[in-house]
Amino acid sequence: MIGYDPRLIDLAKQFDELAPEGCIADITVYHTEKGKHSTPSMTISVFPAGTSEYGYECTKSTKLPDNGVIVNLQNYEEKEEAANE
Repeated sequence: MIGYDPRLIDLAKQFDELAPEGCIADITVYHTEKGKHSTPSMTISVFPAGTSEYGYECTKSTKLPDNGVIVNLQNYEEKEEAANE
């Protein structure tokens, strides 16, 4: 069994409440080697209103450092169909 700090459950609930509407948001932290940690990152992917993530492509991606966290902002739009179809 993987051990984790139970405070992560409360953190996940808070993240759910704070995440913007109409997006997929996640936080990633790598602790894969003993004593080594990565810079935490947060990704917020925004999709057109009322859609899911399927059938869309990222049209703009911005990566900024913000107070020790890498913030990735991604905008998705509907995929353009190939001209031959």
